[in-house]
Amino acid sequence: VYAKIFKDQKAFSYCHIPSLSEVLDLVKASDKKVGLQIELKTDPNHPERSYSPAFLAQALVKLLKNKDLIDQVEVQAFDFRCLQEIQRLEPKIR
Repeated sequence: VYAKIFKDQKAFSYCHIPSLSEVLDLVKASDKKVGLQIELKTDPNHPERSYSPAFLAQALVKLLKNKDLIDQVEVQAFDFRCLQEIQRLEPKIR
């Protein structure tokens, strides 16, 4: 779909989208305190298209705890269930 919209766009084999874990490693390596906004993407109208809010929240909270970045992150989501689950698991996450 997107290829038809952006016909002049060129792909580069050496470019990749970093994982969230890789991004968090860069934040940790910074000599400055970097704040992050992370948005969880789900579709309540089509739950089969993504992991459940509980699964996403659990995975994100575990990753943030492992990277010791709880205090540098704000989480956003249109699906309020994600935010409720994150608060249940780790109330310190904004």
